Amino acid sequence: MKGFNYIITILLSALALSGCIRDDGSGLDCERTRISFTYYGDIPGRCRFLEKTDQVTLFVYNSDGKLVMTRTKSIGDLQGYKGINLNLPNGEYYLIAWTNLTDCTEIHDSGKLSDAVLGCRDYYAGNPVIEQENDRIYYAFKKITVVQSEFRDEEMQFTQAHIPLHIYITGAAAPTKADAPVEVDIANLHPQMGFDGTASSSLKSVYRAQLVHDAETGDYTSRINAYRFLNDNDVQLTLSSSGGTVRYKTVNLVDFMNEHSISVDDKDEVEIAIRFRFNNTSVDVTPWEEEDIDPTQK
Repeated sequence: MKGFNYIITILLSALALSGCIRDDGSGLDCERTRISFTYYGDIPGRCRFLEKTDQVTLFVYNSDGKLVMTRTKSIGDLQGYKGINLNLPNGEYYLIAWTNLTDCTEIHDSGKLSDAVLGCRDYYAGNPVIEQENDRIYYAFKKITVVQSEFRDEEMQFTQAHIPLHIYITGAAAPTKADAPVEVDIANLHPQMGFDGTASSSLKSVYRAQLVHDAETGDYTSRINAYRFLNDNDVQLTLSSSGGTVRYKTVNLVDFMNEHSISVDDKDEVEIAIRFRFNNTSVDVTPWEEEDIDPTQK
């Protein structure tokens, strides 16, 4: 018994020296760096982080930009505390966080911050046309300095790293054998983002809208979560017959945005909705709705 007590004493002493014993002696508390997650979008003072989040993946890099830790928390884990506690040695760190990552998104070269990227799985598979939905991702960055003997509270504020593109087609024929008679390709969208939260501007891909037919209205609809782009862009939408044999309409997105006073540079929460309407021998293009995005929706 004396030997057992001696071992316990040694262990408690070691923990006390390492700073892991809480002041009240109630247990271990090595995770003294406490990171809280917030999302305000375009509504200051109202945190809607849980409304926008299914899960969070946090990457921790040291001052040399080398990955030292990765942590993931599900929406269930975030209900009690919207954040993550970390045990880090003294030093400076760069924290990068992404939300809502699924197997539709791949992360490459994450070991070094300057090389780390994420992108569409179909792009990395080499598919010339991406027929897969991007994840609805949000991004946050924070540089912190850790003094291990001190408690530290830090906030990571997320921004919307995607722009929903809503496609509506009115007046097209009903599908045959579950195949739509039309297709919409969106060219020059970014398939990849860096860990600085910006799209890789030199990389461009073609996304094909996954059209869903509404039997009641006769419309086709689709949503593409495009990685963030700017007002000055070269995105192009082409409405064609199935297989692309006949091109009905081509729209330069920048012209459409200018014509309808749509801006993505001065807002965090933004979406673009475009309606193609067949009128006998022509196709009209109009905004499906011109209201701002409903900030309460994911």
